[in-house]
Amino acid sequence: MTTRKEGMGGGLAICQRLVRYGRGDISIRNQTAPDGLSGTVVTIHFLHENGGRDGDNSSTG
Repeated sequence: MTTRKEGMGGGLAICQRLVRYGRGDISIRNQTAPDGLSGTVVTIHFLHENGGRDGDNSSTG
């Protein structure tokens, strides 16, 4: 996190490319809490594609 006023904002573009390269999805939104404070929510989703059953972390095949 930074509070700097400078910069080109390239960090989010790099994150987006990396997530999409991994066949994922990224979303960014503002959220206001009931107490009036606000912040940013970043959500990243990746698909689990190991070919096994859910919860099966084995690599035998």
